[in-house]
Amino acid sequence: MRPINLSARPPAHRGRSYRPTGRGHSVAPFFASATLFLLVAAGLEVARTANVPVLPDLAGWRWPVIHLVFVGGATQLIIGSMTFFGVTLLMTAPPPGWLMRAQWVLVNAGALGLAGGALTGRTGLSVAGGFAVLGAVALTLVTLRLLRRRSLVRPDATILYYETALGFLLVGATLGILMLTGLSDSFATGLPRSHVRLAHLHLNLVGWITLTIIGTMRLFFGSVLGVPAGRPNPPWAEYAPLAGGTALIVLGWLVGSPAIVGIGTLIQAIGVLVYSASIVRQWRAHAGPLSLAAGHLLAATFWLVAMTVGGLIAGGLLVAGVTAAGAWVGAVAATGFVGFIGQTILGAWTHLFAVTAALPAGPLPPLAEPLRPRLRAVLHGQREVQLTLANLGAGAVILSQWLAPTAPELASSLTRVGLVALATVLAMVAVKAGRVAWLVLAARRTPAGPVPAAPGR
Repeated sequence: MRPINLSARPPAHRGRSYRPTGRGHSVAPFFASATLFLLVAAGLEVARTANVPVLPDLAGWRWPVIHLVFVGGATQLIIGSMTFFGVTLLMTAPPPGWLMRAQWVLVNAGALGLAGGALTGRTGLSVAGGFAVLGAVALTLVTLRLLRRRSLVRPDATILYYETALGFLLVGATLGILMLTGLSDSFATGLPRSHVRLAHLHLNLVGWITLTIIGTMRLFFGSVLGVPAGRPNPPWAEYAPLAGGTALIVLGWLVGSPAIVGIGTLIQAIGVLVYSASIVRQWRAHAGPLSLAAGHLLAATFWLVAMTVGGLIAGGLLVAGVTAAGAWVGAVAATGFVGFIGQTILGAWTHLFAVTAALPAGPLPPLAEPLRPRLRAVLHGQREVQLTLANLGAGAVILSQWLAPTAPELASSLTRVGLVALATVLAMVAVKAGRVAWLVLAARRTPAGPVPAAPGR
């Protein structure tokens, strides 16, 4: 066997010739593309809702914006994060680069296809986008199975959350394709199309996004806080009611049974409350001020509880046939999108973007100074202002939905206040993303410093 020379120095390279490999490099494109999708979609939504006279009419952009946010933004962030956390939890090597690139291409093609089809009315383009999303989800499942097969450790329950969430998304995306092609009417004779759409939305928003977030936060929140995660809740107390309740709700909508929907909502609420209690316990174990990322994630948990309680009230009002049920449903939907999912994305992006941008696996050339602390200083800057504006904007939008039927003028004013606050947060995030990109490019173009000799040489 040829001896290994431990004292040999690797050749000096400039940062621009560095081609990193590994999980950091493989998931960085997901985070970068998702950031761009979210910024563009959020800007379009603010412009659409504000109805600025100098802008073109964006009234027909509602569904395109939703798909840009859901597929291009949230789903792409989740797929990248699943690989990132899967490698860590299973203590194994990253998946092949071609597998990650295929997922990236498919999820971005799916987002553009769905949004473009919804905007132009071309069903074929939307269906192609839906199949691209299905392909990305299937490859993500293949990636997780590959990581599990390589690993020598017992999988954490988080992997079970991920695989279940991917299964829910496969069904939800399939329902969406069936609705686009009109086949859902054949498979659900006599069932209102609105029920199929509700099942589709619940599978995607709760079964996919919420289950993934909760599964990740079991261990991730402690890491963001810098405290031990403690003993996570057992699967029977958290995972079982969340997954089982979601399945019952979807079944209830598909068979047209409000009773099954109500039972599933109650069971799902138990899982949400058990999960939220564990997040609060970790928060109370933390000493000192919260970082910006931790603040967003903690706020997202409180908005999730509010969404769950509001959903129980809205369900009861719907069954009773109360007129105010529509306002409650709108407020619950806004709480989920703007409060829970929005704050979670802000928190996760703030914490993970510095990691994926600055620490790709591989022989990173020595830099004049560490890069990650500089990126963290940028991303976590203006903590109080960003947290205040994000939650103020979310609260104003949610309250406006609730007041719209009874006080339309006040609701309109609150909507404007919320949009201004959220638009300011959007601008802050855009500036931070630009500064991070500039710092990373500048660091990679900096010539490598001398490599220190091995000790004792």
